Amino acid sequence: MRTSTLLLLLAGLALPACGDKSSEDTGDDAEADADTDADSDSDTDSDSDSDTDTDTDSDTDTDTDADTDVDADTDADADPSVTNPGAECGVGDPEALTLVANGAGTVDVVHDSFDQGCCPDSLAVTISADRETQVMTASYTLGTDECDCVCLLDASYTISGLSAGDWELNAGSVSGTVTVE
Repeated sequence: MRTSTLLLLLAGLALPACGDKSSEDTGDDAEADADTDADSDSDTDSDSDSDTDTDTDSDTDTDTDADTDVDADTDADADPSVTNPGAECGVGDPEALTLVANGAGTVDVVHDSFDQGCCPDSLAVTISADRETQVMTASYTLGTDECDCVCLLDASYTISGLSAGDWELNAGSVSGTVTVE
């Protein structure tokens, strides 16, 4: 700011000097340039400001509130995903559920004799999970069955997206437990 002011003052001094030699100058020395003040500004320091603007604020902005969110998963508590669902005629065994851990967060499921049918064109499996109690519930929806027969169907599918620990799966009238890595 000080440099800008000094430049404007210097520019202001140069303009009247140029005006003194105008074409209207009659040569009359009585009207000689009366502007004889030579910058009476007593500020002659070339910005000798010694203020170093040292921040003496000792505020450390310490967070003192107690964070209570202990949910460490990052999937927004989404239900586990199901892949490779299929249904086919089984051997007629009583209803049974077999769970096998298959790598990190993954379980292979075989549900024997879960329903009657013969050759459905699809099987949709929906898994809902309570991550706090580590209990899952499976529900099945069979597609169109165009075959003219009736047998007990076996379902197979893979559940993934589970956290480590002991999980229980409830499916139909049976349940099973598996330890997930």
